Amino acid sequence: PAEGEELQIYFLRKNGVFHFTTRVKKAFDNILALEHSEEIARIQRRKFYRGRVSLPVSVKKKESSEPAVRTYILELGGGGLTLFNPYKVFHPGDGLGMIFTLPDSGDLRVQGRVRRTDRGGSLAHVEFESIKESVRDKILGFVLNRAMGSG
Repeated sequence: PAEGEELQIYFLRKNGVFHFTTRVKKAFDNILALEHSEEIARIQRRKFYRGRVSLPVSVKKKESSEPAVRTYILELGGGGLTLFNPYKVFHPGDGLGMIFTLPDSGDLRVQGRVRRTDRGGSLAHVEFESIKESVRDKILGFVLNRAMGSG
């Protein structure tokens, strides 16, 4: 970035994703001197950032002998996901086991609970339960890279 250029800085904390605007005061090789106000804004109300995606997922109800359902994740974040609910088979309170693949991360296995449905039951909003922090970090890295245009 050149001197005088305005930049948006994004950063992740345990309580959410934040951003602030800054301006390049001086540029020395690979080092920037920045000047900015102390005004920092949270991007979303959710505890973890959630972004729009389209990822295939295999979903199975916990404690069910029914086969897994193949569907799509429409939104994904560190705290949960929204999936297309084919045939309206998932309902609030259902425990789910899910397997999906992220680029450079391989298969991820997560468990969650349907918190609510909408659009006549065709969307299910799922909150993750007992997710490993390493898995959450992979998910957050993926959605944040996509949000910033590098994925």
